[in-house]
Amino acid sequence: MVDLTGRLKKFKELVDRGDYFTINRARQYGKTTTLLALADYLKDDYLVIRLDFQRLSDASFADESSFIFALSKRILLAVKGTRIPEEAEERLTFFAKKKGMPKLWMNYLLS
Repeated sequence: MVDLTGRLKKFKELVDRGDYFTINRARQYGKTTTLLALADYLKDDYLVIRLDFQRLSDASFADESSFIFALSKRILLAVKGTRIPEEAEERLTFFAKKKGMPKLWMNYLLS
């Protein structure tokens, strides 16, 4: 097994700063192993949520409103039984109930 400690520290620095990053390599390169190790590495400092976008239907990607609706529902399912900030839960619940209302959810998000 490859020692991922150095990589995990670098990824955590990105996460701590709020930076975005991608992991893109060929098949069988260890992307999933790295992400699982990163989730374990971050679990004491962050609420780590695993989402599988393959479980979303094509309709979920039809437009922004559909995507936000489907994504919010998936996140709420993923955190069920976990304590998350009240404001985050309220907003996710709001989005998960308001399919087809892009201006409304965008105004709510920005408020």
